[in-house]
Amino acid sequence: MVRVLDFKTREKLVNHAHSRYGIDKSFFENYLFAISGASVSMICSDKKDKVIQLLRSGLVRSIGIELFSDYRDYTPSSLGFGVFKPCQIKTNFAILDRGLAQAYFNDKEIQVKEVKDKKLLSAGYVACIYCNYVIGTARYDKEREVLVPNLTYVNKKIK
Repeated sequence: MVRVLDFKTREKLVNHAHSRYGIDKSFFENYLFAISGASVSMICSDKKDKVIQLLRSGLVRSIGIELFSDYRDYTPSSLGFGVFKPCQIKTNFAILDRGLAQAYFNDKEIQVKEVKDKKLLSAGYVACIYCNYVIGTARYDKEREVLVPNLTYVNKKIK
């Protein structure tokens, strides 16, 4: 069942996006957050009343752009992070060249030493950028110094 995310959890997610990626909190002001299971999606709030009415109908299984595939672990959705412009992500990012972007989409680990332009502050999820677009997210394994692509949406079997 899809429902509007409670205020406290919404604030935790916005604060996480700000502290982890440097995304300005004001970006989220015009968005309504919906939750389904552990997945949190953003919906433009201009039609807030219609969206809430639709959610209450119980007919909706999914709505909006998934921002976190698991909000409890702060697992970002690779597709959802595509809504951000690279200039909005100020920390925990890696800018990939063509070869590294191909490796990313082939679900291959990327050696951090091969990434020329990056700002990786701590282990965890980072945004991956190619040709001035956020192409997804990856898990930064600081011990092994690798980026592990977060491509669950590509590798999941279609039901």
